[in-house]
Amino acid sequence: MNTKTILGISFAAIFVVSMIFAGNLGSAEAKGKHSPDLRIEAVDLTDGTITITSAGTAGGTIPDNGSDVYAYIVIGNDGDVAYALASHDVEDSGDVGSDLEWHGHLITGLGADHKGVPGNCITSLEDAGIVGLSGSDYTLDGTSLITVDAVLSVVANVDRFETEGVCIKHVFDSWFAA
Repeated sequence: MNTKTILGISFAAIFVVSMIFAGNLGSAEAKGKHSPDLRIEAVDLTDGTITITSAGTAGGTIPDNGSDVYAYIVIGNDGDVAYALASHDVEDSGDVGSDLEWHGHLITGLGADHKGVPGNCITSLEDAGIVGLSGSDYTLDGTSLITVDAVLSVVANVDRFETEGVCIKHVFDSWFAA
């Protein structure tokens, strides 16, 4: 199975599993679910720059505790490439002073969570730059994206980072290419 197929299947698994568990919302999930800042209104890709337009204020919602991650997951190039535009308390990016500032990651690995769900956890990533915030738009420049297949706004958790990675807890919203 090639990388394209693996990423495509894994991101489909993230979406399906996260939707199944959507009924039990913790505080981070409830905050994000009701935040227009994490609702996707439009998606645009121009010359490698991804722009996600939210229903609220770009960057207006950040996590309240150290273990939660708010992110937009962007899947593109027929499942070959994925980026995360993220805000979280764990310092893992050299691109921003505080990782609560929205910043980008290239997702380079996926794995199963503690329940065995494949592709529900991000196991490796690389810095991909600072996310631009303007009005309701989140932008990330310099990606290798040629097409965008899907965008998910999610809350993830780093509680099991050492053993599983950053695992998706809930999908707030989604956008799929027509």
